[in-house]
Amino acid sequence: MLNFQFCFPTQVIFGAGEFAKLGDEVAKYGHRALLVEQPGPLEKNGLFARGVHLMEQAGISVLELS
Repeated sequence: MLNFQFCFPTQVIFGAGEFAKLGDEVAKYGHRALLVEQPGPLEKNGLFARGVHLMEQAGISVLELS
């Protein structure tokens, strides 16, 4: 077995109106994003498309993987 270290920092932002800040938050980490999409409620209620739009407005190039 190989020795290794794994660091997976997580930030949770929660509250009314916070989703609208998605593009600005993602832009802190770069200018490209890969989003993996699955059929389901996020797609059906338009939340996935809204997230893509918010990131593109912030200058992030979004690649969608269905």
